[in-house]
Amino acid sequence: MVRALFDDPDPDRAGRMLGGEDGLVQLFHAESYWSMEVDFAARRGMILESQPDWVRQRTPAGFVLPDAILIEHPFYQHFARPNTFLPATASGIWTARAWRASASRSQIQELLGTPHQLVVPLRRDPQLGGLVMMRSGQDFSDRDRALAIRLQPLLIATDRHLAELSRWRSAADRADPVDGAAPAQVADDFGLTPRELVVLQAMADGLTTTSVAARLHVSPRAVRRHQESLHRKLGTSDRVSTVLRAERIGLLGRADAADEPPFPRGVQYPHPPPVSGAATVVDFGRCRVCQGPVARASTGRPRAFCGSACRQRAYRERRR
Repeated sequence: MVRALFDDPDPDRAGRMLGGEDGLVQLFHAESYWSMEVDFAARRGMILESQPDWVRQRTPAGFVLPDAILIEHPFYQHFARPNTFLPATASGIWTARAWRASASRSQIQELLGTPHQLVVPLRRDPQLGGLVMMRSGQDFSDRDRALAIRLQPLLIATDRHLAELSRWRSAADRADPVDGAAPAQVADDFGLTPRELVVLQAMADGLTTTSVAARLHVSPRAVRRHQESLHRKLGTSDRVSTVLRAERIGLLGRADAADEPPFPRGVQYPHPPPVSGAATVVDFGRCRVCQGPVARASTGRPRAFCGSACRQRAYRERRR
């Protein structure tokens, strides 16, 4: 699926494929899916994409979440704190009893009928963007959360790829055709893949190989592989000549002030570290109570508990 996403020249279609019934919804046995963005400064949450069709009808793109859902939600209160970036479940942040009694859960139950939720954060720039899987019936388990933690680096890389590809397409749509050929046609003529176009766009921004890797959340080795492919297909030998050649043949389009890179140079998140493929496993610490994966503290040592619920449970057991 990820290979198909990277090979799809349409970022909007690829985004729908990611959360579709054959994507994350099926993988996590969910019934519905949101791609959303939360601005903590403005206290505002907006839906960017939703699946399937019946969810899209109730919460279309651009739908602003009511305060009764957003402000009182455990996700909002949890991720408003700095250095919180690991996937989490609503019942894992609060106790299951507190989540069942919350007004936010009642509103979601009334709106979609899927009160159990698992969120996978993808970016902070500075708004928090992420994916929310939802289902009724049985709640998401610790195994589901562990799977989300393992997939998070790959999902971050996919999100950044789609954002950069959208930026390239926006610039290409404003470009004047060179010799009657639009940038998309030129890319097809030279056999460039969407992934290579994304790397080329980052190179045109003046980024080094390491900075391109940081922006796309991949390894420098993967970036060098794409750069070598660009050199071969465009008949160039270095980064500068590649960018100049791309400009001459009309590959880069026309830049605009609105097309600022969505991810600043050298941006870093506390976890997980960049990876180059889905087979990489990130070794987090284990919670003392539930044995689930936990984040690492600023010192590099694993935290003792995965969340406040396990911390409170351990405290009550010590008081007995």
